[in-house]
Amino acid sequence: MHIFNNYIKSKLKIGFAIVLSFILVKLVANEIFVSGSPLVRQNLGAYLTSRISSIFSSNNNNKQPVLANYYDQTVKELSNIPFTQVSKGVYAKSNGNKSITVTYVDQVPTTTYTFVIRGKTYKIYVPVDSKLTKDQVKQAVEQWQQ
Repeated sequence: MHIFNNYIKSKLKIGFAIVLSFILVKLVANEIFVSGSPLVRQNLGAYLTSRISSIFSSNNNNKQPVLANYYDQTVKELSNIPFTQVSKGVYAKSNGNKSITVTYVDQVPTTTYTFVIRGKTYKIYVPVDSKLTKDQVKQAVEQWQQ
């Protein structure tokens, strides 16, 4: 009977560890990887630091995270400065070390590349003035899918 109890305890521990790891991965995966891809965020340390600090530091009046407050403050400071067109569909304004960039994707002229990789079709929109060739774009999509 003692051996049977130890067997059940060990199986329960393994099951608990599997369920716990599944929940942990579901909660943390989007914070570590770039939008559902296998690529780890290049700025992972800074991103996690800002996420953690925004959780613990908030404005008590409206409970907005610190980053949202910083953005709101930047928008207010730059409200009197008009946007200048950087390229078709891309507008920006800045004052010293603060800037805002707005991109209207539907206004940016693009070239559409369609690829079939491992039986799946991908449509990639590349700005017309980009220096990327079709082969470079295909290679990037293939690397992303590995």
